[in-house]
Amino acid sequence: MANDKIKAKKVGLYVNMAANPGEASYENTPDWELIACSTNKGFNSDLATIETASDCDDGATSVEAGDITWSFTNDFYAVINPDAGKVSHHTVLSVHKAKEKRQFKLESIDDSGASFYIMGYGLLTNVAITGDTGDYLTGSLTVTGSGDYEDSVGS
Repeated sequence: MANDKIKAKKVGLYVNMAANPGEASYENTPDWELIACSTNKGFNSDLATIETASDCDDGATSVEAGDITWSFTNDFYAVINPDAGKVSHHTVLSVHKAKEKRQFKLESIDDSGASFYIMGYGLLTNVAITGDTGDYLTGSLTVTGSGDYEDSVGS
């Protein structure tokens, strides 16, 4: 069907929890785990620009492409006993403290087999966990990308 929209509730942020990030075995035998019980997730990418001007430009500036930066964001509930294949806020904190580049991906596979993903290496650069008295603890995290990312939409 044309113009099918991707349901956010079917999209998850995953981290490759396999041992030895950066080694060939890490990518060859991934251990993808859902980051958390997400309430919001996203991907951001920015293209920096470089302005140039010289005596040969008659006072006009020119804009050239610079570097691309990207990140994943995620809001979640803190949980004590996560289901199998899901990561608790404890694991999120340990990945953050380890300061290791890991593979992360934002992915969905719907009931018809169509898929969407954005994947790349990044550092878990920010984690916050807060909650009002009488409410549930919620958290947020940011993964800052390192290098290029892959993306795909298809069936």
